[in-house]
Amino acid sequence: MILLETRRLLIRELRMDDIDRVMIVWGDPEVMQHCGGAGSKDQEMKHLQSYIKHQEKSEKKTGQFISKTTLTASVSHC
Repeated sequence: MILLETRRLLIRELRMDDIDRVMIVWGDPEVMQHCGGAGSKDQEMKHLQSYIKHQEKSEKKTGQFISKTTLTASVSHC
């Protein structure tokens, strides 16, 4: 389900079938060097399972995965 759409990006819920797309980022040692390092597909499947309640950002034109994100509502009490 798409939660937010801009001219360039889509933000939608993550799904387990996203693993191959997210492995392009999470499996890249250069990209992940400051985030604990790249993991194997099995390791990242476990991470993805824990991120299912999060959302993903992807480039709208190509569908390329960019990152996970979390949308939250904030209520201010004055």
